[in-house]
Amino acid sequence: MKKQIYILLILIPLINFSQENKLDSLYRKINSTAVFGEKEFKTVSIFHEYYLKKVIKKPVYNNKYDSIYIKALTWATLNKDKNTIFKAKHQLMVYYFRTDKKKDFVKIALQLIKNKDFQKTEDIISTLNLLANYYKETEQLSELLNILPSLYKYTEKYRKDDYRIQEGPKNNELGIIYFRLKDFKKSREYFFQAKNKYHKTKEYFQESSSLNNIGLTFLNENKLDSAQYYFDLGLKTLHLNTKMDKKNVDAFKAVIKGNIASIWLKKGFYDKAIPYYLNELRLNKKEILDINTIRSAYLKLGKAYFLKNEIPTALQYLDSTKNILKIYPNNIIEKAYIDLKGKCLLANGNIKEANTYFDILKKYNDSIKRMRFEQKNFLATVKYDTEKKEKELFLSKQKIELQKTKNKYQTLGIIFLLMVLTALFLFIKRLLKNQKRITKQKKQIQHSLEEKEILLKEVHHRVKNNLQIIASILELQNAKLDNKELNDILEQGQNRIQSMALIHQQLYQSKNLSDVAIEKYLKALINHIAILNNNSNIKFNIKANHLKFNINTAIPLGLIINELITNIYKHAFKNNDKGEVFIEIKQKKEHLYELIFKDTGKGFPEDFDFNTTDSLGLKLIKILTQQLKGTVTIKENATFIIEFRDDATI
Repeated sequence: MKKQIYILLILIPLINFSQENKLDSLYRKINSTAVFGEKEFKTVSIFHEYYLKKVIKKPVYNNKYDSIYIKALTWATLNKDKNTIFKAKHQLMVYYFRTDKKKDFVKIALQLIKNKDFQKTEDIISTLNLLANYYKETEQLSELLNILPSLYKYTEKYRKDDYRIQEGPKNNELGIIYFRLKDFKKSREYFFQAKNKYHKTKEYFQESSSLNNIGLTFLNENKLDSAQYYFDLGLKTLHLNTKMDKKNVDAFKAVIKGNIASIWLKKGFYDKAIPYYLNELRLNKKEILDINTIRSAYLKLGKAYFLKNEIPTALQYLDSTKNILKIYPNNIIEKAYIDLKGKCLLANGNIKEANTYFDILKKYNDSIKRMRFEQKNFLATVKYDTEKKEKELFLSKQKIELQKTKNKYQTLGIIFLLMVLTALFLFIKRLLKNQKRITKQKKQIQHSLEEKEILLKEVHHRVKNNLQIIASILELQNAKLDNKELNDILEQGQNRIQSMALIHQQLYQSKNLSDVAIEKYLKALINHIAILNNNSNIKFNIKANHLKFNINTAIPLGLIINELITNIYKHAFKNNDKGEVFIEIKQKKEHLYELIFKDTGKGFPEDFDFNTTDSLGLKLIKILTQQLKGTVTIKENATFIIEFRDDATI
């Protein structure tokens, strides 16, 4: 294996050198003429095709290449041909992606996928694909889930034979995303759908892979018996395969057995687990050279020998892991490697060197969090700027069309009136003067209303963004603290800020800028808190009777419900217990409403007294209820009944 890797490392620079000579030749050809025209535009397209086909490992990047793509886009824009502009923008976008200029790539990609005319071209698929890869690389999995429906839709429209839109691969892709989000229950649902599809089509190798993935979801939840069952079922299904090459079947069989070994490792049977890992490593090195599996197997062997307290052997396997990571990096494996190496050195008595690795791990984690924070802020800014420009362009087009229509009819009216009677000239002149004044006043009023609506939406949008930035800052600060009490306080503060941000988000996304649809808001709030607490076993039943509240009522009401939901995750349902929560908001009479909040949890202690409790959350509920001119009543089984007024609507 090492020999193959070294040969590859020698060949790549030689290949890239040859490529760079060819690319430079095309570059000189494009710049040899004083005027850029259609011929040069076609040469840029040839340059781009060669660049994509010939670059093997690392992109051939030279700052001077940027200029020819910019020239092509400038010429296409001046030429005012829609399809030519799309082609130039798409080429520049792909080039930016390949050369790791991701911020420039995202700006162009978001502009293209929102253009209705571009959506009619097949290039929409490659654009969405690259954007999906970017979201994967930067761990922006929620954004990835948002664009996948569009990717499936246009792939279905333009490439009906593409594997990605088949039910099995599609469900498997979604299962992997939710697995990375640690939503193992939802991940498992998609893996089951993929497994059922593969079973119907007798694709037993893929069915076995889905069963293995299901087992991994249970393994990550420490449900070891369930994990064992699905790993065994995966092995059994793998034996049904007759079409797949035996080498691949044997190698994947070793992977599943390696996952079974992880069960033994969790149970403390280290000697029983190690042979499985060794077999997984041997088969994948010898037969199919699967780098990902080999890298993972080395790491698992290092962990097993560390747990056995055979530190020298553990360090040997970790060194092998490091050698592969140098050539084939992976953030998750590298993080685990650094952590385990530090622990091994500490166990070996090398305290100073171990602390060095722990410091590296801390900096690594901080850099990842910082990168995610920066990417989220950058993406939010790009989206906001894109949406703002689209709205401005739309309003500008509307005004131009309106003005054209008015000018047309005014001209016809003037011609007609001049042809009627000269005797009515003074009357018509006065009428036209009044009409122009009224038209101008209407236009000014309409323009003022549009500006105020846009301004109000921008205010809500900026308030939401600022609240989320504050929440992100608290998250970064929280990560640096090693004090559980302070961690909890900062986390509660984040939740409260997020509950307010969700209201402003709903307002600027809604046509009605004054009222909050409370049921839609509650669903978003519950989903956010459930993800933070990593517990999908609690079922929420919401009944809000399509009520809407003014923002002055919605914010304190949202904070009250935020405190109640956070409280049940902390106290009513621990250790991912299953349960149900019932939330009902109804109108008792004009301006008077009632909130009923109850759950199936363990309830309050016998000596609990709401009026004397020191809980900050419950005190906050009292204060917010008073703000709503309401009262709080607690009945048995921890049922909260809060009566409040919506005086803002009076």
